[in-house]
Amino acid sequence: MKNSLTPKLFIVLMLWFGLAVNAQARQQNFSFEQIDEKFAQVVEALGENDHKAAEQSLKELHSELGDTADYHFLEGIVTVLSMNDASALRLPFLARRMRNQWNEALEKDPNHELAHLSLLQFHANAPGIAGGDKEQATAHAQRLRELNSPLRFQADIVLAAVSGDFTDEEAAWEAWFNDQPNNLDIRFNYILQRINSEHFDKALIQIQHIVENANADNDADYELLSQVYYQWGKLAAESGKDLENGASALERILAENRVPDAVPPGWPHYRLAQIYHQQNRIEEANAMRAEATLLAKDDKNLREALSNLSS
Repeated sequence: MKNSLTPKLFIVLMLWFGLAVNAQARQQNFSFEQIDEKFAQVVEALGENDHKAAEQSLKELHSELGDTADYHFLEGIVTVLSMNDASALRLPFLARRMRNQWNEALEKDPNHELAHLSLLQFHANAPGIAGGDKEQATAHAQRLRELNSPLRFQADIVLAAVSGDFTDEEAAWEAWFNDQPNNLDIRFNYILQRINSEHFDKALIQIQHIVENANADNDADYELLSQVYYQWGKLAAESGKDLENGASALERILAENRVPDAVPPGWPHYRLAQIYHQQNRIEEANAMRAEATLLAKDDKNLREALSNLSS
């Protein structure tokens, strides 16, 4: 029986497609709660983005579970993460391997929902020369609908996003919200995507929804709120919108020592410096910049961001 391993576990799945230096990355969040609990060590390693440890754990399970759909599905995820270390010339080869591993998962279990969603992403994003097939993507989405899978909403979001239909994409997100109104993680994933695509007003609506509905006395919600507060500050810093609340959110996570683990050191200070500059609080901005600079020694991206910050 498949139990929930880690209900709050989401990893970012980097799907690399294309040829040579033209390869591009797309992101999709997956929850692995449908995976057999015997794969707990594999899932834990994937959650830490450690594909080598995940691969080793899979090898240790091969004699017992190597003939299962979950095994082949997780092989595909390991292949995806290994692309981060691969040369551009190897990416098409690895993409085909990944596709074949997920197809093997469906051969073992034609109703494996995560394999359907993964293959949908592959076919929706990969160019034809690398094996992408839009009809196949649509077929996988249809199968998820037939199964009444909770992943059907993600399937619709992916198809709409790839086709560039923002209205349909928003409708798919709204349907997902309505299907799981108490699942704040879904709304957080929406926030991340909308900030990255610079639809700041859309993201702000869901930030406010989470802040109003999360229970700070619940450990999971408390952790989620910390992540939301950082994103609130990032949104304000990048868009110039809601500066006061964005600054307050960042000040709060710094004062309460609750910066999310996923946020590298120095970035909250940098975001505050951005906001303070926009508020003409120059002395405070310079102080935040100085703190961020001290923490940027091993972070090339932060050093570059700071170099572009007004003095």
